[in-house]
Amino acid sequence: MTYEKSGVGPQTGKSVPSLSEAQAQVVRDRISSAIDALGGLKAASAVAGVTDEQLARWRDGKSKPSFFGVLALCKEAGISLDWVGGLQDAGALRPLEVSGGDGPTDLTLIPRYDVRLSSGRGALIAAEEIFEHLAFRTSWLREMGIAPQDAALVTNDGDSNEPTIPDGALMLLDLSIREVSNGKFYALRRDGELLIKRIQRLIDGSIILKSDNPRYDPETIPPDRVIDLHVIGRLKWIARSI
Repeated sequence: MTYEKSGVGPQTGKSVPSLSEAQAQVVRDRISSAIDALGGLKAASAVAGVTDEQLARWRDGKSKPSFFGVLALCKEAGISLDWVGGLQDAGALRPLEVSGGDGPTDLTLIPRYDVRLSSGRGALIAAEEIFEHLAFRTSWLREMGIAPQDAALVTNDGDSNEPTIPDGALMLLDLSIREVSNGKFYALRRDGELLIKRIQRLIDGSIILKSDNPRYDPETIPPDRVIDLHVIGRLKWIARSI
């Protein structure tokens, strides 16, 4: 998975066009969302390095936000700077740690994306949107070695990895893992297609994509085409019906 370079940045010597009122309102609303995700003005202002009053002025459109202050909010909240700047239609807040009446509970809400990763030839995906959140025990995620902000849920499509991964199985990914270890399952993007495959890296630089179902042949990616294969994350857990 690759990340686009932000379209919002410090002064570069080029003029920056003024925002329309509608665009400015989008920025204000999304700064407000980041503040809420971080637990309110007091916590968010400490992240941004400004006073509560100054951050409130950013949120309310009474003062121009500083680039580095907004960048700090984005990093801590786990959201895209492009989204806050109105350059993306959707932006995901980091998983929320659910709080109870007397303090935080041991639950994290993990985003489930409206996307199916193909075990077969690959499903062409035009967009990836969050359509629900599912609760997982935060302590269990950490035991699995997954930071809550790096967790994502997707659905398997196809039978090429059966019986290990049945068709329709819910899969938990660790999006922080981009380095490949032989024999592990990874979510991959190639030419707009999303795949879930075991990976084997060969000494000549080529990569073999393997399916657990013996009816499907392995696919070898030559060294000069490996650059087209983007690792989204590593599969860490699946849920299945019986």
